[in-house]
Amino acid sequence: MQSVNLRPWLLAALLSSCGSNEPATDGAPVADEPLPPVDCNRGAEQPSPAGDNFARQSGVDYASCGQQRRAFLPACCATATAGYDCLVAARDSCSPARLAESFGTIEGDTIFTDYFVVPVDGGCEVVVVTDDGQDSYRDTSFPAVSMRHCGLARTRAAASADTCPILQLDAC
Repeated sequence: MQSVNLRPWLLAALLSSCGSNEPATDGAPVADEPLPPVDCNRGAEQPSPAGDNFARQSGVDYASCGQQRRAFLPACCATATAGYDCLVAARDSCSPARLAESFGTIEGDTIFTDYFVVPVDGGCEVVVVTDDGQDSYRDTSFPAVSMRHCGLARTRAAASADTCPILQLDAC
């Protein structure tokens, strides 16, 4: 019995069912067209209720390091880095400051993280207030608002060209 090699026929059938390399005619973007500009701070105007509450209760006048929407895109690295650098400089000089950051979950809910440089006896610390109360899929066995006290902050370089620098907190 002679075997028949069906691979060329299967490949031809698969390729013909996937369409052609001709440009789309239905108005869909073509791969060579530029993508629309990225709005790195879309939604950043929404304040953090827990961060605002902490700032009010502490009674400290915080300089602003900005309010940003964390977008995990290389085009948005400059915005994030400026906020982080401001916070690190405030920590190094022990000057009260606040950086408000938010990001959206894949479902569209907002999670807020506020970083405060707070004077304490003999120096400063970074207080991180995280509010994930609007996240529909958060672990409800933990409080919606959490707070961490950290001794050090620095901007850590990006791991690759496709990622932004991050704020690294130590001694939390």
